[in-house]
Amino acid sequence: MGERKHRHITFSGCWTCKARKVKCDENPLGCASCLRLGITCGGYDIQLQWISSDAGRRPHRDLSARIGRRRIGAVSHPGNPYRSLYAPAALEGSLYFESGLFNAAPNIGLCIFHSLMSTSAFHLHQCYESNSEYHHVGITHRQLALESLQMVLMHEVPLFDYKTLLVALLSMITIGVVEGSIIDFRVHLQGIANFQGPRRKWQFISGDTRQLNTQSAFLNLLARTTSRCTPSPWVASRELPHRGHDSLTTNDNRSYCYEFTYGITADIAAAIQEITDLYECLEYYRQAQGPIPDDFLEACEDLGDRLLSWTLTSDKVPSFNDRGTDEFDIFKHHSHAWHGAALIFYLNCIQGVKAHDLVEGVATVASHMLAVEEIKSKHVANQMAPISWPAFIASCCALDREPWETWWLDVQKYGIGSIRRQYSIVQEIWAEMDTHPSEGWLQILHRRNIQVLAA
Repeated sequence: MGERKHRHITFSGCWTCKARKVKCDENPLGCASCLRLGITCGGYDIQLQWISSDAGRRPHRDLSARIGRRRIGAVSHPGNPYRSLYAPAALEGSLYFESGLFNAAPNIGLCIFHSLMSTSAFHLHQCYESNSEYHHVGITHRQLALESLQMVLMHEVPLFDYKTLLVALLSMITIGVVEGSIIDFRVHLQGIANFQGPRRKWQFISGDTRQLNTQSAFLNLLARTTSRCTPSPWVASRELPHRGHDSLTTNDNRSYCYEFTYGITADIAAAIQEITDLYECLEYYRQAQGPIPDDFLEACEDLGDRLLSWTLTSDKVPSFNDRGTDEFDIFKHHSHAWHGAALIFYLNCIQGVKAHDLVEGVATVASHMLAVEEIKSKHVANQMAPISWPAFIASCCALDREPWETWWLDVQKYGIGSIRRQYSIVQEIWAEMDTHPSEGWLQILHRRNIQVLAA
């Protein structure tokens, strides 16, 4: 018997032809095969469905019908990696799941598929709290995603799987953000760092790879800003000990997803990293109670000068040169909120400025974050949940809390568990600061061992 020829699976063609397993001519107005048979063409859009954890069962009709009624969509930008990386890998994983071969060999697409299913289920649970079915589905798919990831990591991962495995690890972090518990994000961030190790000094990489590296580095930075730091001495050469892929300061990172993914400019992202690095050095000298090097003090002052003189110019926003007015207005408010929060972070952590001297800056950040939600409510049909770091940092230093209570309560509509948890943490910090006004928000987080990823 001759060797069976492997049939290459593709994802082109309309959904009707895929279901019928026939060739499709991919006519964007409706394929000729469907037209010839007089049947409705299913179109070409990405259509992810719930699939039971039991491969022998079909999705529940009522559950599938309710999925589309309330959802948040993907970022509307041609550079969004969801369309080019996440969705194709998840579709491959779904076919692998339906084939029943997932116990025979590891498949990273299967992890991404289960991650997206888990994220969607947890999001729906946040939107419909009375329905525990969504929460159960989310837990089931999260466990299956973790098992699939572990199966892959037990085998030697070929280099060509780098991007897909990075997508899988980032997807695991997303589950925690949407679900709200945020119990294992540090494990996955460390896993990303370990996986990136052999490539740490690579300079010539594709745009997709650079974008994924930037996203993982930025998430790691956001985690560092609220974590207990590891104090380290200042390097005499004034070169901060950047961490390879964790560095956000290289020029070739500019224009790779900062603007349309996070609403921040590359220079402010780099400034936040510099603040975090300087804070770790400052903590070292505070604990050592020794003299602080003058060039370190000069670096602190130089960073403050750059933050105070920052302006938003067109060269800083290449991703929005051809975007609509509403999108650019939203980005402008977001970028100013990021800048304002970065300045508050710098003044509070580096210069030791207390909350009563940050009132104006906190109010400015609140006005920009509220303006973003107002624009979206009036002009944007497919609303994206905001990245909450600027709001979290400014809220933790707020004395006038009414604007922030308004903002936090408004953004609960997005059904993101992390946003709800962050508001709860902010309220705890307010209560602690009212009782112990000499203690800062970061010290409260550390003393109470509160883990938070403000993303």
